[in-house]
Amino acid sequence: ADMHGLLTFVLIPSTHSRPAPVKENVVHVKAHFDYDPSDDPYVPCRELGLSFQKGDILHIISQSDPNWWQAYRDGDEDNQPLAGLVPGKSFQQQREAMKQTIEEDKEPEKSGKLWCAKKNKRKRKKLLYNSHKNDDGDNEEILTYEEMALYHQPANRKRPIALIGPTGCGQAELRQRLLNHQPDRFAGAVPHTTRSRREGEQSGRDYHFVSRQTFEAEQAAGNLIESGEFEKNQYGTSTDSVRQVINTGKICVLCLHTQVDGENKREAEMEAAGAAMDVTLSELLAAFMESPLVLWVRTMGPLGSSDAAGSEERVNMFMELVDGVFLHKIMTQIDPSPNDQRLNKNVSNDVSLRLHNLSVLTGHIRTYYQDTLQQLIVMPLPDILCIARDPISAKSMENMKRLLLLMLGCAVQCERKEEMIEKIKLLDIMTQAAIVSHIQEVSLSF
Repeated sequence: ADMHGLLTFVLIPSTHSRPAPVKENVVHVKAHFDYDPSDDPYVPCRELGLSFQKGDILHIISQSDPNWWQAYRDGDEDNQPLAGLVPGKSFQQQREAMKQTIEEDKEPEKSGKLWCAKKNKRKRKKLLYNSHKNDDGDNEEILTYEEMALYHQPANRKRPIALIGPTGCGQAELRQRLLNHQPDRFAGAVPHTTRSRREGEQSGRDYHFVSRQTFEAEQAAGNLIESGEFEKNQYGTSTDSVRQVINTGKICVLCLHTQVDGENKREAEMEAAGAAMDVTLSELLAAFMESPLVLWVRTMGPLGSSDAAGSEERVNMFMELVDGVFLHKIMTQIDPSPNDQRLNKNVSNDVSLRLHNLSVLTGHIRTYYQDTLQQLIVMPLPDILCIARDPISAKSMENMKRLLLLMLGCAVQCERKEEMIEKIKLLDIMTQAAIVSHIQEVSLSF
């Protein structure tokens, strides 16, 4: 109909007030599984499903539905006008738990009746959509999403670097080289110890010297990142020591070790107490380089460079030992018979080249014992693979000791043994006595 004239609207106010919708905070998570909605029979709408891969960052904008969250994939906000559907945490945990149950029940279902299997599947599907009603405690071990937060690093506060790996992977050597070659950029945390202070040591610079009671209290309070025992003394790195390095503007480099059980536990404790802490590692290295076996082998030829000093000189000399070239020259003095295998004189921290040199050296030693001395080696041979992979470690130093013991046994039985013994006499009385003990030790091994 054709309407003319003034049109009046009457507005009647409502007597009921509706609360304003609560805006949900965006939650950022890292996905620990792959998801493709086209392969998911449970997704409400496959076209709205959001596919992602393990490791992707998702921005969850709504969790109102416990089974299906609304999310954006990080970096795709501009190309994705609408939020997509992704499985909720509890829903995905129930789904993963169901998959595990099916895998466990595969064998019984094969031998059982068909109607039993159908009944179980129907029950599982019903259980899946009631996931929010089930106890999540059984699925806590199933990792689906991990909540994340974007970290903005302050310019004057550098994050620590943690080198983590099993014994023998070389993280201790890498850490030591970083500390030696870039001391203005990298630093190690000063560790705590229960051992007594030695002459020249300063608390807070070399160690934080504490009582065993204080150390155990710090350990119980969870203030130690890593701890271990060496020579009946406790060693550990505290979070406060790491913060002190960070406050100086340097990068704190930590060397942590994986936890092991059984027969390797003691070895791991020694690595944690030694190789994991740079000051303790330097102490182990200093003790090794001043040991009677090393002092003896240094009488056979020049070792190291006069350009270096202090701990850097010890590292250089030790690396010269483990690279095998210097020790091969000493072995050639003991047994000058020609050897067809050539050594790599420039190892340059190459594991394969170092392993080749050590293999040639140990082969020469073994041949000399068996063919020339007519003796069978029954003592454990050095693990040259351990030395090659992770030379600056407590385990590597123990294997180097075995190698030097075998060389000492060759030296005191070779045709030039009088000359070799004269070199031993150049050492001080205490070192000579220790060398005699080592000779007896290696003699009992044949």
